[in-house]
Amino acid sequence: MRESLFRGPDYSPGTLGSPSFMRGSEAPPFRVRFQEFRRSAKSRDKFSITYEIALLEQGPRKSLVNRCIFVLYSPLDATCPERIFLAIFALFGLVKATEFALDRWPGNRPQPRKGEISQTNDLLTDHQQMPVQVNCPFDALVLLAVGQSSAANEGQGLAIANPEVVNFYHGNCYVARDPLLGATGAGASFLTRIDIGRPLIIVPLAVSGSRMAEWQSILYDRVALAKRELEDAGLAVDATIVVQGENEGQRNRSAKSYQAAATDFYRELPRRVYVGLASRCGDDPPNQAIRSAQVAAAKATGAEIGPDIDTLDKQFHRCHLDDAGVSAYAAMWSKVLSAI
Repeated sequence: MRESLFRGPDYSPGTLGSPSFMRGSEAPPFRVRFQEFRRSAKSRDKFSITYEIALLEQGPRKSLVNRCIFVLYSPLDATCPERIFLAIFALFGLVKATEFALDRWPGNRPQPRKGEISQTNDLLTDHQQMPVQVNCPFDALVLLAVGQSSAANEGQGLAIANPEVVNFYHGNCYVARDPLLGATGAGASFLTRIDIGRPLIIVPLAVSGSRMAEWQSILYDRVALAKRELEDAGLAVDATIVVQGENEGQRNRSAKSYQAAATDFYRELPRRVYVGLASRCGDDPPNQAIRSAQVAAAKATGAEIGPDIDTLDKQFHRCHLDDAGVSAYAAMWSKVLSAI
């Protein structure tokens, strides 16, 4: 696999320079990633090119993972006219994908009124727009949290953490209150309610609806960036928790593929790693194949099994925890983390 990353000059807005990308307001900084894969396919080789448009974050605001993927397959032995046609087609797809991504930038959408909690991941609450910065406690346990919506801000019942818990985001610490900075969603997070009896720095990175294959690849950049920012602030990760699996579980994805991706991902995470079992939504039964894959990947990488969210009622918006469930899940993790 070959990969090259193209960035706008100094991440300046509107790098592509086309008015059609502006959508009536200033476009955000962005980057375009090109990935080329080559593989053998029976009679002749093929290659695919993936374009990723990722909006770059600015300031103390919610982490964004709005991205568009455009994939082009072409025979390596294509004729010159075929290559020209495919190049034009690829350019058209790249333009449309970029327009779509920039159109989802929160700055181009109306902001919620004070006290209003949006049910989308695109709007920012007042807290996320104007968070309260505090000093980072250097004697604290530093906790990285990755995964999908169960580890993001998608629960019911907003809360403010106790004073010993702070929210690390892009090099600074802020008052920890729902919705947390760094994860998607505008609701509650169990991380806010964790209490281990001593200072705690939480680093939320979860992305609602994300798959394990994405964390193993394009979303790992979030982990790498957080590690660098913590190091620059004189901090280091003490523990990482992973709560992910509902996406694959409710869609009956391949457990073998899940285990392979999870094994690679867990191995790259800062130690110690705790894997929270997660595979179901609503009234669906737990997906035993995905759960077994999580256990196997944890065993292969030395990760520990954490609380089982499949044992809790997840009826809020069908796949998320209600207020009582958020508190119960936080209590489970508090017990585990207190032992570190």
